[in-house]
Amino acid sequence: VSTPSPVQTVTLTNSGTAPLSIATAVLGGANAGDFALASGTTCINGATLAAGANCVLNLTFTPTAASARTATAIITDDAAGSPQSVSLTGTGVTPPTATLSATSSAFGEQRVGTTSAAQNVTLTNNGGAPLNLTGITITGAQAADFAFAAGNTCPSGAGSVAPGASCTISVSFTPAAPGT
Repeated sequence: VSTPSPVQTVTLTNSGTAPLSIATAVLGGANAGDFALASGTTCINGATLAAGANCVLNLTFTPTAASARTATAIITDDAAGSPQSVSLTGTGVTPPTATLSATSSAFGEQRVGTTSAAQNVTLTNNGGAPLNLTGITITGAQAADFAFAAGNTCPSGAGSVAPGASCTISVSFTPAAPGT
């Protein structure tokens, strides 16, 4: 929802033997406001196409609701069968929403140089689109004392979590020196 799609192109070809005059090129229908003519559109009001020539409608889809959305691209011209129309459809989805089962983990006392039992945090995507991850890192003053442990099911590099799915971030603690 509210994120534009990549441009999709519709081509209109003048298959006749005479020039074709375009009176209007508009979007109509129930959700016409969710679709837009993008840069590079050449099927514009007042355009003329020579015999055998074509023009393009470059279209984007920016849904305003999380549901199926429809519209029609309508080109009124001087050809038989005018207007020419193309049905447009798209489905708006809610953006990915990351939720963590915990925002901190306390490992308690651990002997220097020994490794604790792993602690797990669940990452859940509550949105309607894939949650794209570029990486999960451990940061902070003693970051080197912590490591991802066996049982970690989240992508360690780039990856994604499907809508409604979860993965586990599993971390262990191996202190290098006494302290907090």
